[in-house]
Amino acid sequence: MTDFYSPFRALPQAFIDLGALVPITLTRDNGTFNPATMDKTNSTSIIAGHGVLSVRKTRADDGSIKTAMIAKLTVEPLIGDKLNIGSKIYTIDETTTIAPDGNPIMFEAIVS
Repeated sequence: MTDFYSPFRALPQAFIDLGALVPITLTRDNGTFNPATMDKTNSTSIIAGHGVLSVRKTRADDGSIKTAMIAKLTVEPLIGDKLNIGSKIYTIDETTTIAPDGNPIMFEAIVS
């Protein structure tokens, strides 16, 4: 018997093939600190993947409408990463893994 979620794992590639997910890069600052020498080193990692931006609107309990820019990505973002999509750069504020059976299918992030 096939796994119920198996067809969903193919969706990101299908969306890439259709052009619904565009190339993106995540820029991640890495660094180390040596407390003995007080030396700090910085390095940057560039992670390539695919993604799409959308706007999510939700109604709060008080009736106000809240909007957030949401990125759906094929690579795992970390809070603080810089997302380069098209000609714009966004900062990752919050992340969620889309993994109905525990195996990630895609990643979702609130960006600003």
